Amino acid sequence: MGKTNAALLAMNRGEVSKIALARIDLERMRLSAECQLNWMPTVVGAMSLRPGLQYVGETRGSNPALLVPFVYSKFDTALLELTANVLRIRVNDVLLSRVSVATAISDPTFNGGGAWTTAATTSGCAVGIGSGLMTLAAVPIGGLAQAQQIISIAGGDFNKEHGLRVVVVNGPVTLRLGSGAGLSDLIAQSSLDTGTHSLAFTPTSGSAYLQIESTDGRQKSLSGVSIEAGGVLEIPTPWAAPDLSTVRHDQSGDIIFSAAYGVQQYKIERRSTSSWSVVKYRSDNGPFGAGGSSDVNLTPSVYDGNGTLTSDRPYFQPGHEGALFRLFSPGQVNQSILGAANAFTPAVRVNGVGTAARNYSWTLAGTYVGTLTLQRSFDGPDSGFTDVATGASGSVTTVSSATGTGGTPNLDNVIAWERIGFKAGAYTSGNVTAASTFLGGGGYGICRVTQYTSPTEVAIEVLEPFSSLLATNNWAESDWSNLRGWPTSVAFHDGRLAFAGRDQLWCSQGDNFTGFAQQDSQGNELADAGAIIETFGAGAVDSVNWLLSLLRLLAGREQQISSVRSSSLEEVLTPSNASAKDCSTQGAARLKGIKIDKDGIMVEQDGRRVYLLSFNANKSDYGTSDLTRLNLDIGKPGFVDLAVARQPDTVIPFVRRDGQVANILFEPEDEVTCWYRYQTLGLFENVCTMPTATGIETAQYFVVKRVVNGVTRRFIEKLAPRDNCIGGDLCQLADSHVVYQGAPATTITLAHLPNTDVIIWADGKDRGMVTTDGSGVATMPGGAEYSTIVAGLGGEVVTHDGNGTKTNTITVDAKYEGLTAEVFTDRRRIGTLTVSGGQLTLPNGREEGIIIACFGYVAPFYSSKLAYAAQGGTALTKKKKIDALGLVLFDTHQNGIRMGQSFFHLDPLPAKIQEETVDPDHVWDEFDEPMMSVPGTWDTDARLCLLAQAPRPAKVGAVVVGIETNG
Repeated sequence: MGKTNAALLAMNRGEVSKIALARIDLERMRLSAECQLNWMPTVVGAMSLRPGLQYVGETRGSNPALLVPFVYSKFDTALLELTANVLRIRVNDVLLSRVSVATAISDPTFNGGGAWTTAATTSGCAVGIGSGLMTLAAVPIGGLAQAQQIISIAGGDFNKEHGLRVVVVNGPVTLRLGSGAGLSDLIAQSSLDTGTHSLAFTPTSGSAYLQIESTDGRQKSLSGVSIEAGGVLEIPTPWAAPDLSTVRHDQSGDIIFSAAYGVQQYKIERRSTSSWSVVKYRSDNGPFGAGGSSDVNLTPSVYDGNGTLTSDRPYFQPGHEGALFRLFSPGQVNQSILGAANAFTPAVRVNGVGTAARNYSWTLAGTYVGTLTLQRSFDGPDSGFTDVATGASGSVTTVSSATGTGGTPNLDNVIAWERIGFKAGAYTSGNVTAASTFLGGGGYGICRVTQYTSPTEVAIEVLEPFSSLLATNNWAESDWSNLRGWPTSVAFHDGRLAFAGRDQLWCSQGDNFTGFAQQDSQGNELADAGAIIETFGAGAVDSVNWLLSLLRLLAGREQQISSVRSSSLEEVLTPSNASAKDCSTQGAARLKGIKIDKDGIMVEQDGRRVYLLSFNANKSDYGTSDLTRLNLDIGKPGFVDLAVARQPDTVIPFVRRDGQVANILFEPEDEVTCWYRYQTLGLFENVCTMPTATGIETAQYFVVKRVVNGVTRRFIEKLAPRDNCIGGDLCQLADSHVVYQGAPATTITLAHLPNTDVIIWADGKDRGMVTTDGSGVATMPGGAEYSTIVAGLGGEVVTHDGNGTKTNTITVDAKYEGLTAEVFTDRRRIGTLTVSGGQLTLPNGREEGIIIACFGYVAPFYSSKLAYAAQGGTALTKKKKIDALGLVLFDTHQNGIRMGQSFFHLDPLPAKIQEETVDPDHVWDEFDEPMMSVPGTWDTDARLCLLAQAPRPAKVGAVVVGIETNG
């Protein structure tokens, strides 16, 4: 016989698949485990009973939720909760709410009650109020359409934070709120785009002056302005329940940009801690696809503002609503209305040779007081203008561009831009219509479809003025619409906002996150300043499941990973150097990818394997490596969500379809790639991580589905800090737990867990289990008083001993219905099973006499094969037994860990150490004692079994296994 003391010095090798256990020739396999459940390993090597889950709140209506981190800085974060079509916000884990106030807006839904005044609206502009809408149109250039209301504030509502809800149907509009007319000290002047806004303000006096305005020629509209009712703030979103898992997002400053399958892009905006908006993301200048059909002629009805776009044959469909059209119109037939100082017409591009070719006229009409000036620029349409001629105040006439310097020979072949308008100080009142016709050149105009009318006509708003109203077959349609589809992924890269979907990538103009122009209004290329539009080319035309900004921009497609590269590695992307090529043929699942420094993590298209994306210098591109190659079982149930926590170690939690969490502890420099799992008395559904103000530990939030008192509920729960899980008065080793700290008390309330068994840790000791009453009140055993109480859900080990009779199923309590359990026999691990019909059924018709099922917050560790101490060759297939164990422990309860060769026969720590009786409630700061005998039996497959259970802390630094091998 051979005998040895095998040292397991690193508890961070993690779980491996059963079929890999025989690879004892690999050092990391000898230190691995077949089961490491509810144990949290660390890079340094120790593992501890995982921290408990602290109750944060319940999701809206206990419905499925997507948690989205909002991180402005580590000191300024919020947790966003998305349920079906609703956003709620938590700041410091508390739901953002509004207080009840008596303040009210008169005519909040615009029925025309006369509460709104429009006196400041300038000539030629219009404000309409009625039929549930406020409309604003400032048709004259420089005009103002404005509505105002003075809001009365009752004395009892002074210094109370109010919420102003603004629903914009078509924006943007400008809003301000002040304590006096024209002031914005309550709500700063803000541009509010299409969507719903909840803006916080705190009045200190009896009146607040509300002002809503627009200076845009196209019509803006709102459907409501009201004071929020008291209660939790809820803002509508476009994402229905099935959309939540497809939402992709990236953040810049106070704005989260999003994309989702089949849904238009949206933004979540924050203006202050308690002011939030959900608005449509819209670009006004692209991206545009290939040109439209040359057989279809499109004709706009207006140069600017609102009008129609007609087709000479059926073309339009209802899905065109929201689409952009870019039309090139020959000639420059401009018409503008001017009605303010510093208001000028769009510039006319003048070229050609000779007076006849270059000359054109401005025709003026209208009633106004002011002096018009004709100006010319040789720099471009937006700058460099100098005066050419002026006219008398109020003059209505024809002004020739040739007057003064028109088409004189010295301007032959010179391109100039000319405009007419009122300079500063040259306008008093009225409006003038300035029209011109220059037959040379032409220009591009852009419009957005606002309503489908028929196959040959749609209503439009003009975004860039048309140069003429002539029919044209030179046009292009936007890549994004309900008809063409929307992007499915989003990320920031090289100062651009990138979207991807189908087989295309769209990157905005540099530092202009809503600009997608590639040409100016004259058709000139914008070169490196323009947007980047790339087609992925080869491969299936499918969805893009994620974008990751690494050393290169990577796109996770369903059949391959595409790398968007520039000419050299350190060169930023531009329209002239960007190209997309496949770097891997491992497709991506419909899950987000995550970024770790310059590497990426993705779930492969089968939803079961995890790949590392890392740069390969030899191949000059990114490649993939399988992080599940030694544990093919970890993802068998399928992954449904993932995130990354960076502190104190890099951990990537993957939510599995069976409700467990598979984590990977990842530190390549220390060669640590360690899989381990979490289980609770419920089902994990979603995960989200955020930095904390201390920076010590990344916060990990989970949505957990639990059945409480016969009712299905969903809670948001947060992994407790590790430093609060080592014993002492505060020890947060319970799930869905709450904490009480204060004057000595005999009760603690868990309102979310009525009529539920909960475990108690109070004033430094395990106080056992109690059952809450119908209100969730837990009374301490014996009515004792405690100053610090942690109460929450624990776990249970259910043992079936058939006394020699074997069975294929065991019956368990109804409270475990639908939950997972880690199942063992007295000699082997069965695996992870799910309770169905009140029973656990062993796979493949297997029958056993002894069955051990671990439910909830218990932590079984089941080692890999202990093939040690053989005298002749390998110890595999030879009988062996564990007869002694040595443990190096830290922060471990005297009864916090049990050990042995079988979960059916486990021993606790000795009751006496060095002949002194140990307090059963003692927590060892450090335990390093001589090896202890354990009840081992002869078996060809002897394993080390360790079991911990909440609420008693346990941390294992190393294990020395005394093994005797027969042969």
